[in-house]
Amino acid sequence: MNEERYEILMVKVVDGVASAAEREELMAWVVDKPDLRSELESHQAVKAVTDGWVDRLMVDIAEDQVNDSGAHKLGVGVGLGALLMGVLVLVGWGMGQLFLDPEVPLVVQLGVAGSTLGFLVLLGVVIRSRMITRKSDKYEDVIR
Repeated sequence: MNEERYEILMVKVVDGVASAAEREELMAWVVDKPDLRSELESHQAVKAVTDGWVDRLMVDIAEDQVNDSGAHKLGVGVGLGALLMGVLVLVGWGMGQLFLDPEVPLVVQLGVAGSTLGFLVLLGVVIRSRMITRKSDKYEDVIR
């Protein structure tokens, strides 16, 4: 077998398009040549990695299509709105009960009020920064 035939067969075997006879011909050639066998195994390993990348890209594309759909965006918006409304009602009602109960010490009232205020401020900062960077993110359209 000459060098050109070896390279053709190696590419065909690595790409998975070689016939059984071509695969056997290549294997017979590299069986007693450890350097060529090692080269073939290296090419097959690289092919496995790049095939994995392609598989991952296909999953990312499908995921992006789902995330960009109107139904998904509507569902996320409704879910976040309902969650926010529920949290506000629970926190508001809880705070009202806490501050209206004369038996709750002032220290506890101030601690809960400060903790709630701190949480809401930090949540607002995170939401604001996400909204600002989302508009200027150069990599928003990059497939992961």
